[in-house]
Amino acid sequence: MGRGRPKSNRFSLSSLKGLLDYIREIYRNEGIQGLGYHRLTKHPGLYFALYHHGISQKKLISRLGLDASYSKHRFKTWRSRSKAGVVIRRWDWPRILRVVSRERKRIGHLPPAAWFQRNKLGGLVQSVYSLGMSWGDLRDHFKDETQSTFFISRNGMRWRSRAEAGFSNYLHSRGVQHERGQRYPTAYADFAQRAFGQYDVRLKSSRGKWIDVEIWGDKPLGHNPVGYARKRRQKEAFNRKFNRNFLGLQYQDCYSDTALKKLLSPHIGIRKPLKSRFLKAYDPHIETAHWSNVDELVATCQKIADLQPDGKFPSEEWLRKRGKFANRTGVSYNTVSIYIQHWVGGIRKLRELMGQPENSTLRWTRESALRELARWFKQYGLSPVTIRNEVARGERTLARKELERGRKINTAVTVYAGGMLKACTKLGLPAGFEVWSRTRALSELKIWIKTYGKAPAAVKHMALKGKMNVDRKELNRGLRINSAVYKHVGSMSKAIERVS
Repeated sequence: MGRGRPKSNRFSLSSLKGLLDYIREIYRNEGIQGLGYHRLTKHPGLYFALYHHGISQKKLISRLGLDASYSKHRFKTWRSRSKAGVVIRRWDWPRILRVVSRERKRIGHLPPAAWFQRNKLGGLVQSVYSLGMSWGDLRDHFKDETQSTFFISRNGMRWRSRAEAGFSNYLHSRGVQHERGQRYPTAYADFAQRAFGQYDVRLKSSRGKWIDVEIWGDKPLGHNPVGYARKRRQKEAFNRKFNRNFLGLQYQDCYSDTALKKLLSPHIGIRKPLKSRFLKAYDPHIETAHWSNVDELVATCQKIADLQPDGKFPSEEWLRKRGKFANRTGVSYNTVSIYIQHWVGGIRKLRELMGQPENSTLRWTRESALRELARWFKQYGLSPVTIRNEVARGERTLARKELERGRKINTAVTVYAGGMLKACTKLGLPAGFEVWSRTRALSELKIWIKTYGKAPAAVKHMALKGKMNVDRKELNRGLRINSAVYKHVGSMSKAIERVS
């Protein structure tokens, strides 16, 4: 008997078809583990007969179409193996958790997968995915979202873009079942000449059908917009031809409850947010698509407020380093300021969400303008403009903060209450000045020209240059004449022609 010949000739006369049928029976009885090399050799003569037909164990697995199942089985069952004299231990889930926990404690947070690959732990990363897990599962286990590139919606799901998270927020608030998108059918690879494609989201319609959703972006992560546009066209063409349950959305629509309501109504009907999904005090007052965005924004803004000496959230000028805060130390928060406007509706609204409404500036209306004007008169007895003029003439001193308050009151009264004269009449207060008519303006101009021979502006210019000696009181009178003339006539030259 030759070397390696089996002790039994049971399979020596079997055809290849007969051998494969026998092996399929083994698979049905023992499962994928029955097709391992050592298990096959326990059937005397079987492996020798297969090899005689040119079929090795590896080729046998491929012949039966079980490559993926056997590969997964091998990965799950091997403990260690030797490669170039080095024993390699298997990365099972408990070992992965031990190593990741050790590195996390050393660094202070869960590093991204790329960090492990750079530090000779690439096998760990590969094994996470080979086990059917993901880096998100590690983040869940350690409750660590530091340096995560994902966006988390209110229901705790991770998404690759803020638009996807907003879309998830909208569906979650209305009790619509949804999940991460699945891979495109294998036909897509041939259709688009790509390895694979994946939908962004999958939602269950009111009719019980699953809808595949793509959320289109213009420039994904700022890279290759031309290539992305080509991929989008391919996906749209494929879905038009092969997928009736497909919905494509522009990413901007995912930030608007109004837009999503219109676009999703054919699939889920018109649904209002469920009160049971309101978890934060501000949830009923903001768009549901922005729930997770505002959660993140409020947390960030609270950190900014905690850095302030008084604990109050600062103004937009402070955030953007504008105006009197242009030279303040520290970084600017331009992006935060933009998000406050778009997601919340302004800093005043944000302070309300943070529980700091008293720190906002006064919201001007007709009523608030009249109320503040009455308070000003009670304190100073004269209109803000009159007080300002007295300070300018050196007849009174007043803190700059109070002058600024007076300016704001004067502007608010002009915008919301029809002007100072109407406001004072309404409140029964002295306006502190007389409103000149057209006749009075021309009469005063005639007297002025007769006295000085020049227009008020020209006299003021010469006085400032030291070429004329005119006291401040007269210059102020000239200023009033100038304003009245332009108000009633529109041109100083025309007015001078009329009075000459």
